Amino acid sequence: MPVWAIVEGGCFKMRSRSPSERPLEATSDFVTRLESASTEAEIVAEVMRQVSGYGASSFIAWVMPQQGMQAADSRCILLNSWPADWLQRYTSMNYSEHDPIRRCIRERHRPFLWSEIAPQYLEHPLSRRIVAELAAFGLKEGFAISLPSLDGNLIGFVIAGESLNVDARKRHELRIIATYAVGRALRLWNMAQLHPAINVTLREREAVQLAASGLNEREIGAKMGISGHGVDKHLRSVREKVQARNTAQAVAELLRLRLIT
Repeated sequence: MPVWAIVEGGCFKMRSRSPSERPLEATSDFVTRLESASTEAEIVAEVMRQVSGYGASSFIAWVMPQQGMQAADSRCILLNSWPADWLQRYTSMNYSEHDPIRRCIRERHRPFLWSEIAPQYLEHPLSRRIVAELAAFGLKEGFAISLPSLDGNLIGFVIAGESLNVDARKRHELRIIATYAVGRALRLWNMAQLHPAINVTLREREAVQLAASGLNEREIGAKMGISGHGVDKHLRSVREKVQARNTAQAVAELLRLRLIT
């Protein structure tokens, strides 16, 4: 996966508002928490805390795939709280080719509600089927954002739920949320590339970061949404890569390499 860059901060400054307007609450606190987030799970939790206020129950952010890569390919996904069953079905059925949301993100370049998808994007039966199946998974309404990277590629950011509350002002707020969240996720990924010879994956780093905070394997698994066996596999892999005798040594080595904080 290439190293992507996205413009942050100054590109999406919020205008001043009168006291009678309800601003995006605690924007600065949100950005501060994102900056201190050291794992994908922590970023996802902070984003969900924000987007739930708009009625969203799930969100996903991914690099728009190049030819030969599916939209839900694990190499493309940056952040994800999408229903696991839906994501598995999307990938296994190869829905990306006829996904109307993905097409709109790539071609419109402006934020849009799913209800605003033009009829021509829904002409194919599979396109209509995707929308219907999304609703069956509790994702009846959605809002999508296209974020351009500095090298001309796109990153899609989508929130969804049973019913969204997204007016014109909230679209601007959500773009700010998406920009900072994706930017932080990309910087974490880039940090992992500082020592490519070690090749510690993002999920392995996440497991070690949680271990460094004092959590046991069961607690780490709950945080990451995987089994204790999966956690053990990640930690064992890291120990082998950094030639550590135990997890404590692996934590110390990743701290030295600045792969965790």
